[in-house]
Amino acid sequence: MLPKFQTSNSTIVGFIRNIPARPLNYMDQIWRYQFITTMWAAFMQFHILKGDTAWERFNLALCFICFIFSLLWPVFVVCYTYKLNSIKYSTEFMYKYEDIYFKKMESISEGKLKYFNYVFIRFARYFIIALFICVFT
Repeated sequence: MLPKFQTSNSTIVGFIRNIPARPLNYMDQIWRYQFITTMWAAFMQFHILKGDTAWERFNLALCFICFIFSLLWPVFVVCYTYKLNSIKYSTEFMYKYEDIYFKKMESISEGKLKYFNYVFIRFARYFIIALFICVFT
C-alpha cells in the first residue's frame, strides 16, 4: 500500500481505510443514500405492472429485486448486529457499529433489545418519505 495513504490525516482517506474493518457500516450508508431513490423508482414502476418489450420487463424485474433487497436490509442489519452484540466486547461493538445506531450505542452495549429497533424506526421514516415523494410526483 502507498505510504502516503497509510499516514494521511485526511478524513476521506481515513474513511476509505476503515472500510475493510467496518463493511456493514459502509453497506448501510450506501443503503441509506440510495433508499429513497430506489423506493421512488419502484413505486413509479409498480403503477403499471406490465412491460411490452424485453427491456421493460427486465427493468421491472430489476426494480422489484431492488425493492425487496431494500426492504430486507434493515431486518438483516438488526438480526446480525443483535447476534454479534452478545459475542463482541461492548467497546469493539460500539466502534464497529456506531454509524448504524447513531447515539443509541450505550444502551445497545448494555444488551437492551428495544434499542435495536432504531434501525426499523429509521427505515420507516425513510419509507414514508419515499412514499410521500412518489404519491406527489
